[in-house]
Amino acid sequence: NRPQASTSAALAVTLKDLEDLDRATLSNPTLTLLSAPLANLRQRAERLAPQIAESPAVAAAEVVEVDATSAVIAGLPFEEATFVIAVTPAEGSAEQLAERLATRRPGVQGRIEDAAGEPGRLLLDLRTVLARQDLTIVSAFPPLAEEPPSEADSAT
Repeated sequence: NRPQASTSAALAVTLKDLEDLDRATLSNPTLTLLSAPLANLRQRAERLAPQIAESPAVAAAEVVEVDATSAVIAGLPFEEATFVIAVTPAEGSAEQLAERLATRRPGVQGRIEDAAGEPGRLLLDLRTVLARQDLTIVSAFPPLAEEPPSEADSAT
């Protein structure tokens, strides 16, 4: 099977963009995220964690550096670490918090970290979020303390 002309053209444009990696990281959001400087990620995390921690739904929000080798594309100059905001829920499990955040508009996604003998935490990886979306993450948290009315409450 030969690729369609439009597929070949798109691939050619992408490869041309990659000839100039600096230009490509500005025009390609994925490359922008992957190439974000570690110092920038730390600064963002340190700014956002206290704001998230103010939510009644959060017991703690701390900045943690983690290995991100799974996100590195071989041969391209990307950092092999990232900073995450590790969120411990005030009530319930990290899984429940993750589910509630994922169903918000817009949804916020994270990954669960389970530690033996400790409650799980939800890790929010800033390498997966454009800086202009930082406030979206923060705004997803405060309303979590306010549960929507149940169907029984609203059926009057």
